[in-house]
Amino acid sequence: LSVSAPEASTDEPTSMSVPEDSTSETTSISIPTPETPKSKKKKLPLIVIGATLATLVVGGSAFAFYYNMPEKVAADAISGFIKQNSEKLASSGSLELSPQTDSELYQHISNLRLDFKTDVDHFNRSAEFDFGIRLREYGYLHFKLSTFLEENGIAYLNIDNLTEAYQKAVKAAGLQQNDPELRLILSLLEKSLKNVEGKWWRIDINEVISSLDKTDFKLEKNDKENISSAYACLVNEVKQELSQTDRLAKTYLEHPFINLTSVSYDKLPEDSLKGRIEDYGNLYQVSLDADKLFEFAKKHQQAAENTKIVECLKKIEKSSGTFGEDDKTEDTEDQELTKADVQNFVSHLKNLYLGIDFLTHQLKGAYLQVSESKVDFTGIVNFKYQNPAPVVAPRDATSVGDIIKGLFSNQGVVDGNPNLEEELKEILRSKKFEREHPDLD
Repeated sequence: LSVSAPEASTDEPTSMSVPEDSTSETTSISIPTPETPKSKKKKLPLIVIGATLATLVVGGSAFAFYYNMPEKVAADAISGFIKQNSEKLASSGSLELSPQTDSELYQHISNLRLDFKTDVDHFNRSAEFDFGIRLREYGYLHFKLSTFLEENGIAYLNIDNLTEAYQKAVKAAGLQQNDPELRLILSLLEKSLKNVEGKWWRIDINEVISSLDKTDFKLEKNDKENISSAYACLVNEVKQELSQTDRLAKTYLEHPFINLTSVSYDKLPEDSLKGRIEDYGNLYQVSLDADKLFEFAKKHQQAAENTKIVECLKKIEKSSGTFGEDDKTEDTEDQELTKADVQNFVSHLKNLYLGIDFLTHQLKGAYLQVSESKVDFTGIVNFKYQNPAPVVAPRDATSVGDIIKGLFSNQGVVDGNPNLEEELKEILRSKKFEREHPDLD
């Protein structure tokens, strides 16, 4: 007997032989094989992939949310800036002060402006400043100051356009009108400025001390050694402090006094400095926590007091003998920081904004606007990291000691040039001066 499953079944039958008698005939029974879960096997990898993607999306979203939280952004930006400030950092910006129409200053000055650029290459630092004052009656008065500080403590200085600025300032102040003696002194001072401006001057403490030998300000040998040793000590300790950026960054993270709120660039006032913003990234408005700022400042002050810098300065005090114990106590009391000082400072910084990169959280710039005492103040700064240009000391600089010799030499003439006092006396003694100024004895 043969029994089989219905033909509608698509599964392959399985045959079994069952003995019926003792004869050789067999009965064949066909039974369908159970269904294999192929669809379930196909769905399993899709479920795993979907779960993985969901985890990545949720986890990534959570990380992105955490990474761009204002607290995280502020912590990364400020601590990163502190560390970078002692390595490679370039900045540029402007500060502008404009008197309001009801201000007394408005009658004389349209605005004051300072444009600046700085470069940091570890311990070598340079800065350029362009000071400008727009006078209402005498036009634009400005001069440039360039500085450089070498890691060995030698400083360099260059002042340009000083004579022209001086002439306009004297004219604006009305100093040349009725006093011939004053006019003479101003004329000699102008001559000295012409000799100074446009040149790089080297300020080496040892050269300055030596230049005093031929003046009435000559120092004793012990004083020279103390001042020279103190300055070398000061330079080394400052370098040590500049390298302790991790400590300062840690102090900030313990007292994070900066709170950020994301804002649109449209919130910035439309003034002359807004257009100078360069690649700020995301813009945040800053609110300062006065209590945390006070704690941060106190802790930083305590750390500074525990350095050897104070010991270095005591050597100078010892040599000069001008600092008594009473003076030190009064100075310390005057410099004591109070919460009221910090709260007053914070109250003036309501319109402070920071530009911070979205991906790296680098601080890209700052923008500040303050209106106080009938004066509007605006400031902007842009930061650039990884500055490729090396910061190198200027060549062919002249020692500032040469100026000291020329002005204060007790020998009257140095290197064939009379000092300022001798030149003034010589002019006063001249017959020409007596004829031109009969009113002076």
